[in-house]
Amino acid sequence: MNTGQQDDTRRYFHDFAEDWRRKGSGEIAARVNIIAQRNQVALDTLAGLKAPRRVLDIGCGTGDLALDVARRGVEAVGIDFAADMIRICEEARAAAGLGNARFEHVSMFDFDPRGAKFDLISAQGLIEYISSEQLDALCRKVLDMLAPGGAFVVGSRNRLFNVVSLNAFTAVERELGNLDDLSREAQACATASGQAEAIAAMEGIARTYPQPDRHPTTGVAVSVRYQYSPGELAARLRRFGFAPRALAGAHYHGLPPAVAGEWPALHAVLADTVYRERRDDVRLLPFCSTFVLDARRPA
Repeated sequence: MNTGQQDDTRRYFHDFAEDWRRKGSGEIAARVNIIAQRNQVALDTLAGLKAPRRVLDIGCGTGDLALDVARRGVEAVGIDFAADMIRICEEARAAAGLGNARFEHVSMFDFDPRGAKFDLISAQGLIEYISSEQLDALCRKVLDMLAPGGAFVVGSRNRLFNVVSLNAFTAVERELGNLDDLSREAQACATASGQAEAIAAMEGIARTYPQPDRHPTTGVAVSVRYQYSPGELAARLRRFGFAPRALAGAHYHGLPPAVAGEWPALHAVLADTVYRERRDDVRLLPFCSTFVLDARRPA
């Protein structure tokens, strides 16, 4: 376990809980609302389930997803290991008067579901902050907590994007010897005829890519933030008994990152337009810095 990473993560989310709330609510102008984009994929998945009763959001942050689920008449539970995040959640829940939402200040690994089974479990912006061993433990626990046919909707920083970003992350992948396989996986994704073909092709190419000890600066003050390719994450979930079903891209980059920083408003317009109109088009996935994978527990 990378305890330094865990300490960095807890400190960051303690110090920036209010900033995280402003990001999630869209209060920050000319910025791509990645939190809302990832959450909407979970809500889309929820809408496709038959008579869902209960949803769990792991690493719920300031509670936006759980509260939106509760507004749809579904019981929602949000958990987070950052106390300030849960404080903001409780304030928002009380203001909204939502009795079918509850929040708990607890680590996923200490969370007691009290025998409950969930129709959907979401983990957005979480797995980048936990070790490979913890991710395995998460997969086992989520599978056990899901109802038969339930959906695990998990977001990840997209390692395929490092192929086309042409920045410090590309250099890291070159040094680690990952660039060739990642580019093959990106090409298979960009030329696939649909979701099933893309997932199968990427799983066939992907491997357990080595992770760097430290990552280039991203604006989040946590030095180690793990990344996965869609194929690697899908294959990993399949080994634990999940059936990967669909992928959605978030934070599309129509401009290279260096240029996007100079034209943030244009970047945001392009990203929001592609997300709104074509988030399920897997051919665009290599150009998205985040992806969300919908994997099901067999019925």
